[in-house]
Amino acid sequence: MANALGAIVYLWLSSRTWIEPELRGESVARSGDAVVWFTTALPVFIGFIIANLVWFIRRARQDRGRQPMLLAAFMWVVALGVDRLLS
Repeated sequence: MANALGAIVYLWLSSRTWIEPELRGESVARSGDAVVWFTTALPVFIGFIIANLVWFIRRARQDRGRQPMLLAAFMWVVALGVDRLLS
């Protein structure tokens, strides 16, 4: 549940840097977009990656199933794919 919320927050923050559909294909210089993404969306992504790695390591010691971790990884891959597709 936390990963789904984190992915939504990540997409909401990174959507501030997406190019409007009317401007796609044009060479519009938007140098501030990288700074906005770097200071807003990237920390959310890194925070959840670190939290997921800690969670995975703790669960691996207890020898529990890996299905929740695979689902979390899949959610983040989809979120990154959507961000890449729409940016």
